[in-house]
Amino acid sequence: MTIRPDLEGTEMFNQKRTTNASQNPLGTTPGILPAETLTHLPQMTHAELDALPMGVIQVDDAGVILQYNKTESEMAGFRPEDVEGKNLFFDLAPCLNTGLVYGKFRAGVDAGALDQEVLYALTYRMRPVLTQMRLWRDPATASNWILLQRIGSTSK
Repeated sequence: MTIRPDLEGTEMFNQKRTTNASQNPLGTTPGILPAETLTHLPQMTHAELDALPMGVIQVDDAGVILQYNKTESEMAGFRPEDVEGKNLFFDLAPCLNTGLVYGKFRAGVDAGALDQEVLYALTYRMRPVLTQMRLWRDPATASNWILLQRIGSTSK
């Protein structure tokens, strides 16, 4: 799978706003979740994931959705049973198929280490919504997690 060059950098908020999560220039809690909560994600039940106040998506190394929590379902308008088993970057949200998101995800998976925050305007199926994302790979389980926290609409 390759990154679609026609999607690269198309949203005005998606311009080089990535960082290592520990640098956190966004003025929020580093990594959206505290480190101690992040490390517990792989052991959490569906109910515990559903109780988290942000969107949580677990994907395999190819980007296929394994878990999709209730918060993300309500924010994005997709039912978990309809999206689990689909590729996040190519089937569900092609707006994420950019160097800024998919490129960072792919590089982190290939390196076996992923911990990036991205400020991104989601544009698929909705009015642009500014979102803080954390792309994280648990080193103990080699599981990949995408956490999403909506910040607000990019238009009035």
